[in-house]
Amino acid sequence: MSSLARLPLARLWRSLAYLRQRSIAGFREAPPNTRGTPAAHFVRRLHLSTLLVVPVLMLLVPAVASSQTPLDNSDFVVAGLSLGSDSSRVIALLGRPNSVTTEPDPIEANALIHDWHYSGLVLVFYSPEALSAFVLLTSARSTHRGLRVGDTAEGVRRLYGRPTRIDRIPDVPVSEHWTYEDPSESLRLIEVRIQGGRVVQICVGTARD
Repeated sequence: MSSLARLPLARLWRSLAYLRQRSIAGFREAPPNTRGTPAAHFVRRLHLSTLLVVPVLMLLVPAVASSQTPLDNSDFVVAGLSLGSDSSRVIALLGRPNSVTTEPDPIEANALIHDWHYSGLVLVFYSPEALSAFVLLTSARSTHRGLRVGDTAEGVRRLYGRPTRIDRIPDVPVSEHWTYEDPSESLRLIEVRIQGGRVVQICVGTARD
């Protein structure tokens, strides 16, 4: 069962409202290859408990089991880095980031989320010693299975099968979030943002309960 399906109804609405708010703002304000940043929204959007409920109409589409190979540890490796890598490992492989941005953690009081920005790639840290997520913004990098920004929706299905769920946002034309969960650890996710039938952003990482 999807982790989203297990959430209490009020918490579900808070989460979907937050997703809608961040997604619409990102699509309207950012250029096509960077829409939806800062990166951290995806790793926390299912688990916010402090946001007010906003009346939102979103269609949650359950999906049947995928015929493709289920996600495993190898699917959470990008650019030679695995989730949980520390900052020294990241610098050893990728060098120092072009820039670092921070924003308040909406779950943990007085904590910050750190986004390390590289060309076409953002690394998300809940702490400097634990890499939590990758966000692919251009076709320069791919997932372990070869998915890149710019690929078609059919290409996503060919590599990953049917998503665990699809979130559709009516205010943003032809915009969907396809989420794939690791069956052995439901908080590990791959989220593919699709607009106009093509991939515009890929998030690979871990959400927090």
